[in-house]
Amino acid sequence: MQKQANRQQDISFEIVKHLGVIDTSNTGWSKEVNLVEWNGNPAKLDIREWDPNHEHMSRGITLHKRELMALLKILVKWYGRDLAKEEANSVMPKNEGEPQESSMEETTPLEQTLPNEEAEHITCSEELN
Repeated sequence: MQKQANRQQDISFEIVKHLGVIDTSNTGWSKEVNLVEWNGNPAKLDIREWDPNHEHMSRGITLHKRELMALLKILVKWYGRDLAKEEANSVMPKNEGEPQESSMEETTPLEQTLPNEEAEHITCSEELN
């Protein structure tokens, strides 16, 4: 992607890889997860709101890979079961009046819920330090 600079504070950034949108407001701004290089430094995972043209941004948070992994472990500990249930429900057709069977166990082990580092959505080994 094209490198851009924030005119107000001499901050340069480049969105190296767009990973996903968390939410979009009615103003068009979207809360996104991206790999971003700030001021020419190695890319970090970045979570913040962006305007539709990615010219303006809100304050956000950037994480190194070790911080991301620590956050994932915390989230899995607290929300792993909810995630497993949501994933199971999203891939299974819903038939009214029939009980839904889940392919995942009720207790979700960490290995089942954490994304594989080699997966497309988190290829952090080269891009995220």
